[in-house]
Amino acid sequence: MSAFLELVSSMTLEKLRIPASIAAYFALAGVVLGAILAFGGFSPLFSGFARQSYVLNLNRKLTTRIEHLSTQATTNYAEIRREQRAHWAQDIAGMLLRQDIARCNLLSGPLKSRYDKQIGQEMQSYYTYTGKYYPLPSCRNL
Repeated sequence: MSAFLELVSSMTLEKLRIPASIAAYFALAGVVLGAILAFGGFSPLFSGFARQSYVLNLNRKLTTRIEHLSTQATTNYAEIRREQRAHWAQDIAGMLLRQDIARCNLLSGPLKSRYDKQIGQEMQSYYTYTGKYYPLPSCRNL
């Protein structure tokens, strides 16, 4: 390494001008050749990767794939939402029935009015998820 440093230090600026010019020329030639190849300048050898037809074809493929995935995700989301709403409605129906049984066992009083209020709220929730009111059986049928 020290021999290289001695060689470089002994060279004058005049001696480095020609090798630096040659290196810059080859670097510029490499950049130009790379750009020519990229845009398909030598079609028989290499068709290039930055051509408009290639980019448009890739864009079409990606757009088709994204649309397919988006449709699939929307379908999956709708299916999961339907299943979740049905599950919630089933849970609320079970809760309504239990509350109605407890309410029917009470004769009167503040506890019965509390059950009435809770049943009303749960009926509204059930309606929100199903679009219809839950058909509560009468106390005689329980």
